[in-house]
Amino acid sequence: MNESWSEADSAIFLDRGKYYVPEREIQIEVISGLLESQPPAMRIVELCPGEGWLTRALLERFAEARVLALDGSPAML
Repeated sequence: MNESWSEADSAIFLDRGKYYVPEREIQIEVISGLLESQPPAMRIVELCPGEGWLTRALLERFAEARVLALDGSPAML
């Protein structure tokens, strides 16, 4: 059986993401806090960004940062 991720799977994940990643806000706050001392123009690489919650939070804190988000699903980008 060939199981692979499809755009339908992406749509389900985006619809139910808050259940798949409980306490997402706490996780984002912890990760963002670890970067407090980083330069504002840093480069961020995010793999499988999902809805982009983490990227959005980091760009709010570091508006001059550059982001490279990589995902096999166009819907997730």
